Amino acid sequence: MSLVKLILAADVIDQAGGVANVPSDTLDELHEMIAVSDDSVAQDFYDDGGQGAIITRVAAEYGLSETSPSPEPRYWGDVRITAHDMASLLYQLLSNPDTSLWFTEAMEDSQSIGADGFDQNFGVNSVPGAGSKQGWGCCLGSVLTIHSVGFTSNQIIVVMSTAPNDRPYAQLGTAQELTDDAGAQAAVAGVTRTVDAALPVP
Repeated sequence: MSLVKLILAADVIDQAGGVANVPSDTLDELHEMIAVSDDSVAQDFYDDGGQGAIITRVAAEYGLSETSPSPEPRYWGDVRITAHDMASLLYQLLSNPDTSLWFTEAMEDSQSIGADGFDQNFGVNSVPGAGSKQGWGCCLGSVLTIHSVGFTSNQIIVVMSTAPNDRPYAQLGTAQELTDDAGAQAAVAGVTRTVDAALPVP
């Protein structure tokens, strides 16, 4: 799902040769894509960058051996990636002097409500001062997915979850329908509990 937007942003920046070489309006679009998880912006970057070729490039560049393009090239939301690879990618992006500040600011600006109206204030995004990227949706691969990846001042946290949906997937086509689904509600709560358990005890 929308965790792939971090991959899309990394590819745009890499293909330009660094953040300083990306036009400011393009950086603004990438920021919006991450902060409010804008799908239409992601689709444009995905199509313009070569769809599955983006995933192959980024996987090679960052050594993501468990990452592969979507089985159906048109759908960026079904890119295959593991929690291990996502943690590795985020660590590298935050450790690189060229990309660290940009990704930090974009992820720290993650909003409570996504562009599609879904409440993304769960998981890492519910931690004060954290930076995050959330993913949610139904039902590519016949599963409902709720994901959260991000960072606090001293650690990277990645929680990727799949869960059975309560209602038929045909009835989960909007953010409100997904929000109201009992399966999605349970998955959101579970992701947040897992993130809370990963945080250091005060």
